[in-house]
Amino acid sequence: MRFLFVVEPLSEECPEWLGVMYLSSVLKKYNLETKLFVTGENVEEIIAWKPDFIGYSASTGRHRNLQKFNSELKKRINFVSVFGGPHPTYFPEIASDKDIDYIVRGEAEEVIATLLSQPKEKIILGKLPWDLDKIPFPDRDLIYSHKSNPIRRFIATRGCPFDCPYCYNSAARKLYPGEKWVRFRSPENVLEEIDYVLKQYNGKFVFFQDDCFGMNKPWLEKFLSIYKQKINLPFHCKIRLDSLEENMVKDLKEANCYSVRWALECGNDDVRVKILKRKMTKQQIISGTQLLHKYGIKFMLLNMLCLPETGIETDLETLELNIQCHPTFGWSSIFQPYPGTELSSYFPNITVDKIIPSYFADSPLDISDKKLRVRLQRLFGVITRYPSLRYLLPLLLRLPLDSFYYKLWDWHYDLSNKKLYAGVI
Repeated sequence: MRFLFVVEPLSEECPEWLGVMYLSSVLKKYNLETKLFVTGENVEEIIAWKPDFIGYSASTGRHRNLQKFNSELKKRINFVSVFGGPHPTYFPEIASDKDIDYIVRGEAEEVIATLLSQPKEKIILGKLPWDLDKIPFPDRDLIYSHKSNPIRRFIATRGCPFDCPYCYNSAARKLYPGEKWVRFRSPENVLEEIDYVLKQYNGKFVFFQDDCFGMNKPWLEKFLSIYKQKINLPFHCKIRLDSLEENMVKDLKEANCYSVRWALECGNDDVRVKILKRKMTKQQIISGTQLLHKYGIKFMLLNMLCLPETGIETDLETLELNIQCHPTFGWSSIFQPYPGTELSSYFPNITVDKIIPSYFADSPLDISDKKLRVRLQRLFGVITRYPSLRYLLPLLLRLPLDSFYYKLWDWHYDLSNKKLYAGVI
């Protein structure tokens, strides 16, 4: 049997889709042939390969294109279509599409093989793997045959313990009531995978994709002590500043942590604490970034503009706090009120079909100063890096140079990634 995975174009920065890579490894245990197809490539390759199953990894906003692609393909060849990923997980009503044969909600490693016998149920709830060490390592060949860069990506945990109201994490956890949501691979298992991947495929930089890499400090201490002895490549991870202590930063640096990222989201204390439920003070944020500067760890600050109950003044306050923190990359996105999240209750008229595919593109909301705030998103990183431009911002926001600002954003995005990842991309 043949199973084809269809994904959207692979980015230069992050070509590794770990989700489909894990599933490919599981399917190969059942002697299936697997292959990757990237939308935009020659569809005749699919026709010639004659897959028995086609799996789609669909995110909200981008799901529409994949549904259209699937329907057009169904007119030409016979296959069983399977939709998984964030969108089918949170919006199972997508199963009403007559051209979709199955959807899988949640984690799929332990149920993907059941599709081979084509069960009667169209909606399948995945099972949470309890022992993550037993899951085969991701199938790197699936992706690397298409695209690769010197960064090798890994994930050591499953599940996030936090309930940010703009995120689907709490909704995902409700799919598995009473079950252990946050799970860890053993440090030894993660290190075994890293060692194998570096020997098999080389690599110059390691990226940990965990939602919060430092949430289990005993685990982290053990992992770092072995990593610096066995691997010692520069690495990047995601952290939370409200749990950051100097000993942790010191241990990260000694293990060759090159850069980190964390979500500031908003510079206004009331919005950050009361609306976003990120209970960290401005002083905690500044102190945390000072620790990172002290130990020479580069960092990215993640921010959202156009948030509920805010105006452009709040977005400018976020910019000012970023300037004060001096990040390597002041990253910003435009808030999207994904239906089903807590913050979507502010905008009951925003349906799934109104969600914009990219949170860098625009806001679906009818908000004040919308054009200016979208322009601010394009200029945010550049002004954070070059704060002397701040006094020109009122003028820049009113100039109709949107095409140029987008190119400027694109240039700065590439520049910042080079600085975050030691120049390897």
